[in-house]
Amino acid sequence: MREADARAKSRMKQYADKRPKAKPSSLQPGDIVMLKQRRTNKYSTHYQPIPYEEVARQGPMITARNERHDVTRNVSRFKRVNVKMEPPIESDMMEDHSTNNDVPIEVSEAEDSPTQSIVEQSRYPSGSTRNKQPVWMKDYVNK
Repeated sequence: MREADARAKSRMKQYADKRPKAKPSSLQPGDIVMLKQRRTNKYSTHYQPIPYEEVARQGPMITARNERHDVTRNVSRFKRVNVKMEPPIESDMMEDHSTNNDVPIEVSEAEDSPTQSIVEQSRYPSGSTRNKQPVWMKDYVNK
């Protein structure tokens, strides 16, 4: 009986591993991840806004931590983020690295630069092309 169950379980695992969306996860402890959340309306985000750091992994389960709390969820609920978490900068450190704001900054750019011509181009057609009468109304007289 146990051998038959083991064979059936092995066949089920092989079938599940062949499925298109089944793939091994590349998340490792120390990675910065985002946790998927339930969307309450169309304006809510797919992921929680505060990143977590993965601290442990046991099979498909990941334990992640942020400054608020720890969570343990399936690996499918996490997404890797390419951001390094750094401690917040204190205001004393900001004062030491202050810059002189009295000196004006000169920006010199060529008049005919390609970026300027892209900015000047309109995204939408001009009003004259949009306000033409349809062909079937060409014999109609406007007053």
